[in-house]
Amino acid sequence: MSGHTKWSEIKRQKAERRRYQVTAERDGKFWLLRVPELPGVFTQVRRLEQAPEMIRDVIALMLDVPTDTFDVDVEPALDPVLAEMIASTQRIRTAAAHFVNGSNTRLISTVHALVGPQQLTLRDAAALLDLSFQRVAQLAAEPTPTSDEAELASLEAASERILREVGAKPDAQPVAAS
Repeated sequence: MSGHTKWSEIKRQKAERRRYQVTAERDGKFWLLRVPELPGVFTQVRRLEQAPEMIRDVIALMLDVPTDTFDVDVEPALDPVLAEMIASTQRIRTAAAHFVNGSNTRLISTVHALVGPQQLTLRDAAALLDLSFQRVAQLAAEPTPTSDEAELASLEAASERILREVGAKPDAQPVAAS
């Protein structure tokens, strides 16, 4: 078999790879796992993080196939309010990560501009940015980012809009999570 045929066979197998939907329902201290399309295939786990491995083992045992020949998607059955809270939290965390990346890019660019063309000392740049001079030195050592100014301006506008929506002042210091 040639390398080309072998690769196409692998792609075909991945395309045909079976995916099982698994429901996880909380029952006391346990999560009950069921595979609706495979009657009689069920198990339980103490922690949700154990679910994929455990249900994979049960499916493989019941179907007499290797555990790496199929995929599983575990879907916890949650109260709709909790499910929306989780989805909202995930959206906010994704947006926050995006803002943090943009903020870091802007911060590095600013440090480079201050200690480069402006020829400020690290301590002066630190005072202007409300950072330690050690942190400014670390940022100055970073390569100059190739930032898209339009994207950074868009991030800044979006962050100010979000801060207004949640009732925070854009210039306010963040509150540490307890």
